Amino acid sequence: MKKKIIIIILILLIIVILGLFFFSGSLLKHEGPIILVDYSLSENETKVKLKVHAMLSFASVGRAQVKHDGDNEFVTFYNALFFKIGEKDDYEIELNSTSKKIYFYIGDGQYKLVLIKNEETNQWEKPDESKNDLINISAD
Repeated sequence: MKKKIIIIILILLIIVILGLFFFSGSLLKHEGPIILVDYSLSENETKVKLKVHAMLSFASVGRAQVKHDGDNEFVTFYNALFFKIGEKDDYEIELNSTSKKIYFYIGDGQYKLVLIKNEETNQWEKPDESKNDLINISAD
């Protein structure tokens, strides 16, 4: 009887350990370069569809979280499970009527500008890559 209880406890312990390992990847912020490959706007321009790519060969993006702050949209990406399960590269985010800039989290509390709304043409554009448009945010 004791042997069966020990075996059941060991099996449950292994399941818990594997579960923690399995889900830990989706809880970690992606700490590497994520590039915006392409984007498109909905007809009423209330949503933008982002196509992204993780630059590191071993990295995979699993989900995204958007924080609205005034006219800025801050997108934080999280790792896919086991670096492949739940991997995707298309994300749709809602825009506020005042949204003018979209930033991607790049690590160490920094966000990089990836899209900006041109005030003159009212169109969304990728920013000039020669500029180092980074914002530091200490608390997410």
